Amino acid sequence: MSSESTLILFGLLVVITPYSGVPTFWYTYILPILGIVIIGIGFLFRSRRVSSQSNTTQTTQQTPSSASANDSAEFQEHLNKRDEESSVSASCSAESSDAQQPASSSRKDPSPIS
Repeated sequence: MSSESTLILFGLLVVITPYSGVPTFWYTYILPILGIVIIGIGFLFRSRRVSSQSNTTQTTQQTPSSASANDSAEFQEHLNKRDEESSVSASCSAESSDAQQPASSSRKDPSPIS
C-alpha cells in the first residue's frame, strides 16, 4: 500500500471513529495514535520532496562543460549585438536632437502686429 493510500485510510479512520460505536474512553487512545501516524506520513512526504528538490538542484548544477561553453559564447554574441544596437540608436538620437534644435540667431520672430 502506498503512503498516499495509507494517509487517506488513516484520515478516513479519524472521521469514522466517532460514529463507529467504539466506547468513548477508547477515543483518548485511538485518535492520538491515528494523529501520530498521520504526522509521520506527513514528515515522510516532506522528506521525499526535500530530497527530490536537492537531487534536482544537484543535477542542474552539474552541466557538461561543452554545453556551458556554448551558452557562454551565445551570451557573449547577444551582448555584442546589443551593444552595437545601442550605439547605433545613440548616434541616431544625437543626430535627431541636433536636427530638432532651431538656429535661433538666424531666425527672426515675425510679429503679428506691426
